[in-house]
Amino acid sequence: MAKKIERMCVVCRHKGDKRQFRRIVNFAGTIALDRTGKAPGRGAYVCRNTECFYGGLLSGKLAAALKAPISAAAATALRTEWQELENGERPAQVLALIGLGRRGRNLVAGSQGAELAIKRGEAELLILAEDVAANTYKDFAELCRDRAVELYRICTKAELGRVTGADMRVAIAVTGADLAAGLRSVLAGGQNMAGSGDSDVALSANLTTATDVDHDSAAISIPETSEAENGKRS
Repeated sequence: MAKKIERMCVVCRHKGDKRQFRRIVNFAGTIALDRTGKAPGRGAYVCRNTECFYGGLLSGKLAAALKAPISAAAATALRTEWQELENGERPAQVLALIGLGRRGRNLVAGSQGAELAIKRGEAELLILAEDVAANTYKDFAELCRDRAVELYRICTKAELGRVTGADMRVAIAVTGADLAAGLRSVLAGGQNMAGSGDSDVALSANLTTATDVDHDSAAISIPETSEAENGKRS
């Protein structure tokens, strides 16, 4: 059996499969994010989190690994590319994790059930759709602040519905600690968050895998009701 080749983050020195990292390349003096992982030139790997990426830029570790200075213009371009990738990948990663969580008793889908889970102290964090009514967001934000629960706004009601077996979902309370940790590692890279006193969320280098979630238990799901601008939630 061929030996598995590992990569290492030039910033934190974490080793693992190359899918855990992003590659930055120096090709003939041009520094760029390698979106394919196969671009020619001298490459440097960093963990797929903003902590290592920005840390590498600020500390000079990326420049040292690439054996080339990174100008202010190049650093700005790298940050823009990184954010574009984050913005494109994050919703899909969140939906994938929610889909896994639905197979175990790791979440409560539906605004009424989510609200109850928060009030009972069962919620690790709350996912709220980006396209909810202003009053809905206000009510959940206040509840999450009062109960010290992190609140993230990401994906649409339709997207959250598709992965939880409904036409629409406004809110999903995450009750499983492992699932919450996996979601934090994705969401903490810059998503809109309220709750816990608006405190910062610790960045995590690794994503929760499918083995972290119980696949055998039935999911908890609360039926949705229609959302209205007068503050009634679904």
